[in-house]
Amino acid sequence: MNYSLSMTFLQHAELKGHLVTPSGNEKVVWVLCGRAVSCGRVRLLVQSIYPLPEDAYVDVSPVQVTWKTSGVVELFDKAEAENLVLVKFHSHPAGCHEFSSTDDKSDKEMLAAICDWIESPEEFVSCIMTPDGRIEGRTVGRVSYDSLTHVMIVGYDITFFERWSDFVPGFAKRNVQAFGDETFRILRNIRVGVAGCSGTGSQVIEQLVRLGVGELVLVDYDRVEEKNLNRISNLTMQDAISGRLKVEALKEKIEGMGLGTKVIVVSTRLETSEAVRALSVCDIVFGCLDTKGGRHTLNRLTSFYTIPYFDVGVRLDADGCNGINGINASVHYLQPGKKSLLHRGVYDMEDVRAENKYIDDPEGYVEEFGKGYVKGVNVDRPAVIPINAIASSFAVMDLLARIHDYRSSGNDEVDKILISVSGEILAYEEVDICDKDIFFRVVGRGDVRPLLDMPVIR
Repeated sequence: MNYSLSMTFLQHAELKGHLVTPSGNEKVVWVLCGRAVSCGRVRLLVQSIYPLPEDAYVDVSPVQVTWKTSGVVELFDKAEAENLVLVKFHSHPAGCHEFSSTDDKSDKEMLAAICDWIESPEEFVSCIMTPDGRIEGRTVGRVSYDSLTHVMIVGYDITFFERWSDFVPGFAKRNVQAFGDETFRILRNIRVGVAGCSGTGSQVIEQLVRLGVGELVLVDYDRVEEKNLNRISNLTMQDAISGRLKVEALKEKIEGMGLGTKVIVVSTRLETSEAVRALSVCDIVFGCLDTKGGRHTLNRLTSFYTIPYFDVGVRLDADGCNGINGINASVHYLQPGKKSLLHRGVYDMEDVRAENKYIDDPEGYVEEFGKGYVKGVNVDRPAVIPINAIASSFAVMDLLARIHDYRSSGNDEVDKILISVSGEILAYEEVDICDKDIFFRVVGRGDVRPLLDMPVIR
């Protein structure tokens, strides 16, 4: 298993406020984390923060700290009762990014204390923070220490603290000329999920592979049809004739490129445990879904698992007489716990209810729609590749901006991108602050039963 740690920028700021103090002495903070465990990965997700009380410190200085462990017992109990992971943070005021021999001794003692209290614990997790806010972390086992693969801070920017390899393959050299070694290194070592692999999804996938993304998780339950071939990259008429699963066909084409991207495919609906678990261990998620219900579930999932979410939408309105009334696209960037698609007015819960009714009970939907009890559901809009390519390109460029800020405006000024192709309008917009979003309280909860607190997911 490889371990990583994710938190929101507000959680990171709170940690820094407790750990980096004017006194210049080492400080200690305890953190309870949810977790995502799947596909060979463990993602630890910051949920709640507990600074060590001042009266618990025994001795403090700029180079070491000792404290009473009595106050930690309650956190042991809470972690065990709620299936959470207890993580110790302490500061290195001198700026050293390495764990010291004193840290080694302290962490081994802490592991022993946890073993005495909790039967068969997992590895103890320990992190250090330097004055610049950088975090280094490791698991502490009975025999060895293993570094966390990376720490991700999700805010208007997406920040990674990592020590990955700098190797750049030949195909990526021009990407590096544009966005630098660090950006490529990040892309090469993260896992990106794409939910919905048709028009916009296949275009997003194509660009991510060419940028050198290391791993992709593709989620889509549909099979290839001839009507898809006008907009899904790399698929063929033979794929349509044989009715191949879209994700399987795309996996074959991606691996055939030989660019080193590993692909995991999930050929189920989003509302299944297989899909949720596969996406839960992704670092980034793109939503390229037609349904409002699917977008609602994905927004919920990325909040539970502290994942930055790029939602891609396209709307082409034909007038029925071989003409076009409007061509519009949007890209929403969603931070866990911040203003959701629901609060942005992209849909309402009546839209979700109508779609679920249409999918689960088509005859019942027709009856309720006829009586005016549910909204109408448009299931077959026009779709063409140039519009999908525009929307997907802006989405991928938005991701690049979040990890390598190239825009003249700050990322904090861009929550959504609106494109009116027919009206020749491009707009970057901020979203009004929403302190208590519908998903605010689920950030970092991770794996729970039932998954996402949704009994429908099995």
